[in-house]
Amino acid sequence: AAEALISRLAPAVARQGELETQLAELQKERGGLQEAVRSRAARQDELQKLRARAAELAAQLAKAEGIHQTIQQLEQSLADLRSRITQGTSEQGGLQNAANELKRQTEALESVATALCPVCEQPLSDDHRRRMLARNQTRLKEMRDDYAANQKQLKTAQAELEAAEAEHKQHNAMLRSLPRASELEDANGRIEQLAAIVEAGAAAQTRLAAVEQQYTALNAELTSLQNPRQQ
Repeated sequence: AAEALISRLAPAVARQGELETQLAELQKERGGLQEAVRSRAARQDELQKLRARAAELAAQLAKAEGIHQTIQQLEQSLADLRSRITQGTSEQGGLQNAANELKRQTEALESVATALCPVCEQPLSDDHRRRMLARNQTRLKEMRDDYAANQKQLKTAQAELEAAEAEHKQHNAMLRSLPRASELEDANGRIEQLAAIVEAGAAAQTRLAAVEQQYTALNAELTSLQNPRQQ
């Protein structure tokens, strides 16, 4: 009778073993899927915040690019202004030297006893001497006017240079306060990682529903066998 009972229950016992194995495997898979779903929920908020941060970084980097272009323009302006000041200063020195020479010539012409032609070095007639003095006075006035005009231009250029230097310094400070391109690269890399986790979590959610359904069905079948191994 015992052998007959064992023989009769053998298929049920075998099926019980199969079901227990399948349920154990599903239980293990379900644990992993549940963890993936929980991770997805946690990462979704982080992903949303990181995407907002990346958008902010992109906007700041676009601003940084504009500031960088402005700095380049300012550096060109600074170079031009310094060149103008150097040239203007040189011209002022040339005018000053020419005026000093003309003054020495005028002083010599003003002395009747020593007035000589600056070209042939022969004594000058009174008429010739007066004409040369008048010419020198006219030329000295022109030099003074040129010197004053150049001085005004130099003063303006110097003021522009100081303003440009201050603006250049300000823009460099602004640029240093903005993020670097590597920060956006890091953020985008992390976004890719989080997006993959969230995507995997969505797939896990779908799979978990199927696993739960399969687990319920197999567990119900196992319960219906009424544990033939113990009978």
